Amino acid sequence: MRTGLSRSFPWHSSSSSFLFKPIQTPFSSTTTLLLFLLLLLPIPRYMVEKLGVEESKVEKLSSILYKNYGTTLAGLRAIGYKLDYDDYHSDRAHTVRALKRLGLQDCFEDIICFESLNKPCPLQPWDMAGTEIFDIAGHLALSGGRIGKLPKTPVLCKPSIDAMQAALRIFDVNPSTAVYFDDSVRNIQAGKQIGLRTVLVGTSQRVIGADHSIESIHSIREALPEL
Repeated sequence: MRTGLSRSFPWHSSSSSFLFKPIQTPFSSTTTLLLFLLLLLPIPRYMVEKLGVEESKVEKLSSILYKNYGTTLAGLRAIGYKLDYDDYHSDRAHTVRALKRLGLQDCFEDIICFESLNKPCPLQPWDMAGTEIFDIAGHLALSGGRIGKLPKTPVLCKPSIDAMQAALRIFDVNPSTAVYFDDSVRNIQAGKQIGLRTVLVGTSQRVIGADHSIESIHSIREALPEL
């Protein structure tokens, strides 16, 4: 779930964390509450200064990567860029600070962050030498907008089903006993595919894949009184 402090734009980096909270309900001995916290970091400057992307191409490239890979980071790695994850994304410490600002630091028993699912990727000065970058914008232009076969990303993060399943394995949680909150339709639909009970936050309009839709996280009690 995004912090609510700003909206996400396609050219912003995102760092995602699963927050784990087992709770007792009248309907089961234990229900797991999963919240997806998304911290936003503006990255156009990073792409220009660190990766050498032309400034005039940053917005379009980021939008394409976001659309096809779910996050700009996953897309950059897929098309061949090497980057130090610690320079790019927000880690557990950032997540803890965000929870403290929201007054939620004591509400969860565990956090799974980007680094929980992805091995460190330290970048050396010579790493980009001779690296071939896949021209995804040119590929889509030549194919008339048809996606076709794109390079796979080594990054595990939302909205990847593999990332969600990995988080559940770490938590040792059965998806059928979990309630998953997110404000991204794509993430919610991915969660539904693996059997999570899903709650879309930010709108009252139901969409395919959402078991419940609520305007605000503060409306949880109204929508799911058993929680």
